[in-house]
Amino acid sequence: MTTDLADAMAVSLRPVLRAADVLAGDARSALPRPTDAPRAVADGPTADRILVVGSGPAVGWGVVSHELGVPGALARSLRAASGRGALVDLKADERWSAHDIADRLRQASLGRYDAAVVVLGDTDVLAGQTSRAWRDGLHELLAAWRETGGAASHLLIVEIPRLDAAPGLQGAVQSWAARRAQEFNAILHERVASEPGVTVVRLPETLALRPDGWARGDYAFLGTLIAAALVDELDLAAGEPVQRRPALESADAARNELLVLSLAEHRARLEWIVTVAASAFKAPTALVTVLGPDRQWHVARIGYPSESLPIEDSFCLYAVELDEPLIVLDASGDPRFAGNPLVTGPTGVRFYAGAAIEGADGRPVGALCVLDREARAGVTAAERTLLLSLARRAQDVVWAAERELAIAS
Repeated sequence: MTTDLADAMAVSLRPVLRAADVLAGDARSALPRPTDAPRAVADGPTADRILVVGSGPAVGWGVVSHELGVPGALARSLRAASGRGALVDLKADERWSAHDIADRLRQASLGRYDAAVVVLGDTDVLAGQTSRAWRDGLHELLAAWRETGGAASHLLIVEIPRLDAAPGLQGAVQSWAARRAQEFNAILHERVASEPGVTVVRLPETLALRPDGWARGDYAFLGTLIAAALVDELDLAAGEPVQRRPALESADAARNELLVLSLAEHRARLEWIVTVAASAFKAPTALVTVLGPDRQWHVARIGYPSESLPIEDSFCLYAVELDEPLIVLDASGDPRFAGNPLVTGPTGVRFYAGAAIEGADGRPVGALCVLDREARAGVTAAERTLLLSLARRAQDVVWAAERELAIAS
């Protein structure tokens, strides 16, 4: 069948496909779907940061947590393959086309990630898109990646799964959709064949879109395939210096001040985090901080008397710019902090360990930090891992508070 004839058939089938989409939506509404935060973490040193954007399997139909879906499966597979930690963020919607995914890539801060993964679904096929529209969507997707992060990260695209049992389709229309998905995948491979920094993952026939969603084992298999395609690029990047986040901007700092009030409702959870951090480091002081325009606010604290301090005295202002924990073994000998009033004054800070906390949109918020009046010779890998893990727990609280603020406004 020629391309023109295939496109004409796609257009003629659009009313049938729209009806099938309604049936598919009804079927999916009865399936389990993740309701937790769209992020998964596999603890370990020097964590790789991955952004997954897409539809289809990325949504997680069939499982109740993203830990069991694509993010969790990918994070665990990367840790097993690299020996490093992994942090996987997810942006997904069942109705996103290639054009929609391109828009989300443009909105993302791709420079913060080591790689981006695009997971394609059946949206473009079941919308009756022409081959030209599909090519245009792929062009937009690649352009968005180049514009926002292509120089700093690798892009991996997971092809459209087989549609042999697509929800809502039967008979000849089902057979047509299965062929159309294969045709679109062929166009995908042709389009990116000479695109530097881009890899396409081929899916086995066993990973087909099904009306009953996917099982945990399917997601584990997909996570392994993606990790295998990424790990060599990530290994090369792992030897590079730690990536720096954008500095805290005044607009972000002003938004953070509103967040301080909302976090007051979550003080018990945050105080548990600082208590565990202080105990694990055998340190007298631990804080969860939020950075405002002119103050560092302590939304949870143990062993520190004040609720805030001037922003110019903040150690955490440096920590939020790093992807790795900021470790200061002896602040009196560090040119960044030797003249800091926290070091020269009665507080007498010598040791600092802080891990950044981000908002849901990636902007700097503050840090979880541990302070001691005694200098130290070093920190262990286990202490670094625990600090990152506790900071992510604090970050979950921040995200919850941000959602409450959004609802209230």
